[in-house]
Amino acid sequence: MSELTGINNVAKLTAHLAAVAFMGSLQIMIVDWTHTRAHMAAAVCSRSALILAIQIALTWQFVAANHLGLSFTTDHADNVQVVAYLLTYLSFGAVAGLEIAILSAGMALGAWARRRSIAIGLAATALGGGAVLAYTVSKGGYLIAYQVGFPWSLSVEKAISSPFAGLGTLLMVVGLCLPMASHRATVDSAATS
Repeated sequence: MSELTGINNVAKLTAHLAAVAFMGSLQIMIVDWTHTRAHMAAAVCSRSALILAIQIALTWQFVAANHLGLSFTTDHADNVQVVAYLLTYLSFGAVAGLEIAILSAGMALGAWARRRSIAIGLAATALGGGAVLAYTVSKGGYLIAYQVGFPWSLSVEKAISSPFAGLGTLLMVVGLCLPMASHRATVDSAATS
């Protein structure tokens, strides 16, 4: 992508902006399920404003730091501009992952008695939010520890963070799809009866 656009690291920026949009959209969808009509507009608007602010901040920080030719990863924890960019991204991920985990877990508990497939899907989504939180704490913790002079091994950070990132995304997507697939199977079996 960098060769196509002529901008170094643009694929990393695009991936991070997409992750913020995905997590933020999931937050908004869950808010729609958990908030009353009276509080819906404020909840959606506040999250939308935060998503936009984070994306603007990431883009601004990217432009400010990208001239250095460094990749935007923990490999460059010695560069303050790269660290600031990553901590902005990771901070949003931590907040979003925590909110998704808490709200989805609450809905899963509430749905367990009546709709098991929905409860299982929401539980998977909650676990995905927790995995994203673990990813951000691992990666962000490494960056902060490096800045204060007490980092652990970069290979340990990568071994911990990468699986949490993939697991978080997988569980959230599966968690959202599972109730719909189960609902569709129920509708199809009722139609053939």
